[in-house]
Amino acid sequence: MYVNHPLLTITMTDPISVTNSKAITATGGFLHIQQVGAVSIAQSSFQDIKSSTAGSFLYSIASGLTLSVVSSTIDCLNLGATPAGTFDLSSTLDLATPTPDQGGAFYISNALATTTINTLTLRNCHTGSTGGAFSLLDTTISDTNSVYSYNGATRGGAVYCERCGLTLSNV
Repeated sequence: MYVNHPLLTITMTDPISVTNSKAITATGGFLHIQQVGAVSIAQSSFQDIKSSTAGSFLYSIASGLTLSVVSSTIDCLNLGATPAGTFDLSSTLDLATPTPDQGGAFYISNALATTTINTLTLRNCHTGSTGGAFSLLDTTISDTNSVYSYNGATRGGAVYCERCGLTLSNV
């Protein structure tokens, strides 16, 4: 979804499920935001979400972005669980050499409002660049009760923070 309207509010409060969403030659596998007012996502599931460069789930350079993600799951690669409930990445993903043609889950730059994340499960997101889960530039984020697993990047396996504010509680 490409968004370029500074007054637009996007609300996804009824549970939604998105599978296999890709930005093939650009950014923002699910959301690419140039300008927006607010984005609110709750109780939703996203699987096989990819971009070729940055922001496999969300890419934003919108200074007006107010983002809230609550009680949701983002599984960039959707590798599935083994019968024992564990993940086997041994033959699927080598986190020591992240894929250079995939962006981490979130790329947020220049957002003036604090991004709020609560009870997010974020897994299997990787990049050959910065921030497997979050790449944050001149942005503030507050995250509570989330789980990051099997994420990787060349710099900042889970979080890359450049001139940003970062509050993590019970993560």
